[in-house]
Amino acid sequence: MSDPQSSVDVCLIREGAIFFDVRPMMGPAGRRVGRCQDARMPKTLPALADTSPICCAPLGTTAALSEEDATSLAVRLKALADPVRLRMVAHLLAAPRCEACTCELAPVVGLTEATVSHHLASLLGAGLATKRREGLNVYYRLDCDALSAVARTLSPVGC
Repeated sequence: MSDPQSSVDVCLIREGAIFFDVRPMMGPAGRRVGRCQDARMPKTLPALADTSPICCAPLGTTAALSEEDATSLAVRLKALADPVRLRMVAHLLAAPRCEACTCELAPVVGLTEATVSHHLASLLGAGLATKRREGLNVYYRLDCDALSAVARTLSPVGC
């Protein structure tokens, strides 16, 4: 019998499948809580469609980062923090005019066009990409200014 008070996550990988330990955890005052209710879990970012330009100084140049600037940067980093989206960004950066349609991106990442569109919607919502329709195809283009702004914000100063 497993110990219900254990908070150790067990992850087993077998033949491409990932299994996680789903034993209940004990919260404050001995109450059983699920992983989503655990007070130690980080808060999720708000679901914002933030296409405003990033205008904060590179991290490390000032002692503080405003809450608004931190949220703006975090929304963009969250949109980039997915392996599939990073692969699409890499393909778009290598494509002529940094542009491609979903029919070109789907085989690159091995997903359906609908799933690719879902991932691209995250990049659009974060202001990292734009789209245009041409006939039945939708072409997505990276906003190089927005990507450069994220890179400039994260460039190390004084390290």
